[in-house]
Amino acid sequence: MGTTLVLPVPETLLAVYVVPSPTADVDPEAVLRDGLGILADDRLRDLVGQLLGTPLLQIVAVDAADAPPPPYELLAAFGATPEALDQLRGAAVHLLVQAHFRPGWPPMHEWAARAAAAVLASALGQPIVDILVPRVLPADAALRSLPDEHGQFRLADWVLVPCSAGRRGLLFTTKGLGRFGLPELQAEDVPPQLERPWAMAFTGLAQALVHGWFAVAGAPASGGSAAGDGVDGVDPSEGAPGPAPFVELDDVVPVSSDDIAIAYGRPPPEPRVEVAVRLLFDPTPDPGSDDFLTVAPPLDVGSSAGEFFAAVCAALFGASADEVRQPRDHSAMEAAMAAARAELPEVRARFLRGELLHARQLIVKYRLDVDGGNEYVWAFVTAWEDPARIVGTSANDAHHDPTVRVGRTVYVDAEAVVDWAVWVDGEGIVEGGATNAHLED
Repeated sequence: MGTTLVLPVPETLLAVYVVPSPTADVDPEAVLRDGLGILADDRLRDLVGQLLGTPLLQIVAVDAADAPPPPYELLAAFGATPEALDQLRGAAVHLLVQAHFRPGWPPMHEWAARAAAAVLASALGQPIVDILVPRVLPADAALRSLPDEHGQFRLADWVLVPCSAGRRGLLFTTKGLGRFGLPELQAEDVPPQLERPWAMAFTGLAQALVHGWFAVAGAPASGGSAAGDGVDGVDPSEGAPGPAPFVELDDVVPVSSDDIAIAYGRPPPEPRVEVAVRLLFDPTPDPGSDDFLTVAPPLDVGSSAGEFFAAVCAALFGASADEVRQPRDHSAMEAAMAAARAELPEVRARFLRGELLHARQLIVKYRLDVDGGNEYVWAFVTAWEDPARIVGTSANDAHHDPTVRVGRTVYVDAEAVVDWAVWVDGEGIVEGGATNAHLED
């Protein structure tokens, strides 16, 4: 049984995009009106034409010398190409495209502003800067991200899921839910081995949240729904009634394989799978920072956060096989362990230099003493400041130790480590793993 989240609803939402222009001799409104024909949806084209020149959609040319410099390093981290960054640096003016509207369906401010920026960028042969995220979008990618004739769009084109390394796992956040009036999502202590599947599950959660949000944060315009019926009949007047200042949402949110498929514009898989997550509202005291909804296990789930995230991914994408294999040659295995242990100081140094994070993750195999014998399990390393003590998340369920479960935080005595390896998601072990060669298939 869940409780209720009470979330504030902004009075208005603002969308801001920048299109660099290599020349100051440009009439952005004329360029935009001449280029509206490239918008595939007639209703979106009419919406931009209707709003252009009103306070709801404005384009301002700002001399590049007077404009704040773009965050080049951050844009590069979010995928901007060197060519796109050079176009930004070479701009004579920045065309600032701004639109605002009340929260609700459809998100007209975003659709109108991105459509206008995409038309300008296409005409000028320039990219677009999405200020909210921030990231650089090629004009053709921005056009493809716009809603179709049914109002459908891929949420993955509008919301990013960055992650960073922490001492007990990965920190995931979203950036882009704010454009719909929602707090951003965050999940802490996600096991490193779940980086790719959790990013997909997280995007599916964002999809479910947006759907639920539009259902309560203002009635869909003209009989539309969160699935969308376009922008017919939308009255963009400032005097139109807006949503209530607060809305209530259940803190337990179901997330399904359908939500993930819709967020990425893919056909829903069969069979349909659904899991539930709990959300905690974490408002920020800083007006310039994002509020967050933090993902946690439901109250009736008696496991750690890491184990819960692993269970969610296993339910949505399938669990990996876990088996016990025995050494075929004990003397060769002992030699392989000794060689691997001799390499640990350099391996730790590489980890501390940041060479073995994210795409290339460090895993270690260590010994568990169980019933007078040994069992060997793998763990993904998340911290190794103390040479004698490793912090990680278990990659396996131990067969003889019920305290070691996949996704759970583990503290490993470095003396118990018998092997190391570099793991790449989708490829497996690409370096190290010397002991594996001496195991029975």
